[in-house]
Amino acid sequence: MKKVLLLVALLALIASPSFAGISGSLHDFSTQGWTTDGRICVACHTPHGGTTGIEAPLWNHTVTNQDYQQYDSATIDLYAPSGAVDFAPTGISALCLSCHDGAVALNAFTGGAADVFLTGTAAIGSVAETGGMLNDHPVSFTYPANASTVDAGLYNNTVASGLGGTISEDMLFGASNDQLECASCHDVHRSNETAAFAPMLVKPNTASGLCLTCHNK
Repeated sequence: MKKVLLLVALLALIASPSFAGISGSLHDFSTQGWTTDGRICVACHTPHGGTTGIEAPLWNHTVTNQDYQQYDSATIDLYAPSGAVDFAPTGISALCLSCHDGAVALNAFTGGAADVFLTGTAAIGSVAETGGMLNDHPVSFTYPANASTVDAGLYNNTVASGLGGTISEDMLFGASNDQLECASCHDVHRSNETAAFAPMLVKPNTASGLCLTCHNK
């Protein structure tokens, strides 16, 4: 489902001269100068020279190599008995943290805009500002199909997501569609930044609707 949605989004992007999917969104950096020529997509993607082997097309940004201690609680039954989730975020989450880790500059490009550099640029919304990821929802962990049998407070990833398919199909990543990442909850291309969808949520969290997609409370 995610692959189909991505293809549809890319086709819509190509078909529309206004690039409505990202234009005006929080990730539209076309007016910042360092993206060169007002280009919208080049901050993250390049048609030539992108980084390969990662879960994003033609990636154009330096990938963070920071390590983070993630949220740790004895109530995380998926990781009993310690409850610890302590490893470097991977996949899509590592790409998000390439700008939000407080270490890699926003304009640290690897491909098509490698000629544009401003050193010392601080990351926006840095996790470093709040003491790492100890107080943030864990990411880059396996959310299995049998989650409810391990933790009664979770739904299996085979239940409906409210986005057209299942949680696995619409919200999880990785080769087996079972990895929860930053993009499970946040749509990086969302331009409709209304109160219900802020900050760039994949679905409204009114009455905790997004949270209750996975959490059976």
